Amino acid sequence: MSLLSKKAQKIKEYVAGEQINEGFIKLNSNENPYPPSKAVLKAIKNVQRLNFYPSPRADELRKTLGKFYDIDPDNVFVGNGSDEILGFTYLAFFDSFDKDIVFPDVTYSFYPVWAELYDVNYRVIPVREDFAVNADDYLNLENCQGIILANPNAPTSLELGFDEIQKIVKANQDKVIIIDEAYVDFGTYSCLELAKKFENILVIRTFSKSWSLAGIRCGYAFGSKELIKGIEKIRDCFNSYSVDRVAQAGAIAAIQDYKYTQKTIEKIKNTRDRVIKVLREKGYTVLDSKTNFIFLTKPGFCAKTALEKLKEQKILVRHFNLPRINNYLRVSVGTDEQMDKFIQALEKNGQ
Repeated sequence: MSLLSKKAQKIKEYVAGEQINEGFIKLNSNENPYPPSKAVLKAIKNVQRLNFYPSPRADELRKTLGKFYDIDPDNVFVGNGSDEILGFTYLAFFDSFDKDIVFPDVTYSFYPVWAELYDVNYRVIPVREDFAVNADDYLNLENCQGIILANPNAPTSLELGFDEIQKIVKANQDKVIIIDEAYVDFGTYSCLELAKKFENILVIRTFSKSWSLAGIRCGYAFGSKELIKGIEKIRDCFNSYSVDRVAQAGAIAAIQDYKYTQKTIEKIKNTRDRVIKVLREKGYTVLDSKTNFIFLTKPGFCAKTALEKLKEQKILVRHFNLPRINNYLRVSVGTDEQMDKFIQALEKNGQ
């Protein structure tokens, strides 16, 4: 007899990228290859009063985000990583065993996990053959209570145009629309203005990618006061102090030293574009990335074999054994030196 609940016994959990740091070139979790700025490290080192709980709503961080993005702090939510915030949204906005929520069939693989965990009905909408989201598929949705879109999308790395997003939003003003912008700083635009304009839009971001702070687990969201209050109520049913003092201090310092973050973003984008060009010249199909990773395949290519051979050479990349994408590799953009070693390793393996 199992001591686990029926839910725990049957649910299929999300599997994160393999976490091996020492001795490996780590290109499998879309982390920033550059460390945070010295100002961030100093702020973290100088954190005081650890014997007291942190601000439950991360007030100073919300104020700093509000000033930086020109939005009222009451329209900002801060959580323990964007994943936590996304998980809260399922309870805050979607009813169990009710109408469906919808998202693309090829997208962040955590979305269906939360749906199963919280008994939220969902259905997927196929992306096109080129993996692009077709906005027209989201215009006349029946039996639907919400939409989740990662933009730019993962693991495809593609960005849906602003006009297309806006078309979806205008056609679904009676539903909560969550736009997951984990990779937005590597793309061409943000949906923040839509969140300011429409009451039903929630934009979620993270400090893990462009801000070089995956290790502190901090994320944030923008939305109407009603949506923000809804997430706060759910958070307070789990943990009123979800973002610790160290994370809040580090995030504030990162925002205040944004010039450093801008430089690392540009480095990553330049490396990304260079590597895409090189790989395409070598016969690879590489999607037009607007993220800090690339998604690639090749005629006669075996992604799983390539993954294993790269690991033998101390290089970690990501493979998803899922329909439509099981012969692609997702490769985080590292430093120029790391990416050159990755390309050399592919050539050595005859890939």
